[in-house]
Amino acid sequence: MNHQTNTTTLALNRLRAATGIIGIVETGLNADKLSRKNALKMIDFCKWVATQNATEKEEERLLTSLQQGLARIAEVLSQHDPLELKNEVAELLPQEMSHSTDAYP
Repeated sequence: MNHQTNTTTLALNRLRAATGIIGIVETGLNADKLSRKNALKMIDFCKWVATQNATEKEEERLLTSLQQGLARIAEVLSQHDPLELKNEVAELLPQEMSHSTDAYP
């Protein structure tokens, strides 16, 4: 059976996944159970998802939540080692996102 998923559904599912990942990263970092290296890998996906344009109300809500979550994580990371993470944290902020959309299918 050949089933095609429309683009809106894919975008919405990516936003849902990224929003969930934000919670996992926040909890892991706050409990010191997630390494900074692994957190940054997950955040990379979230940053890529946050670059998409919202076309529906639900997408707008999730995108806003995702951007707020990235800002919270940037704050948590900056408290650990501000000098070492200066560039990494700056890249997390929603207005600073500049990832290629070709990185993930």
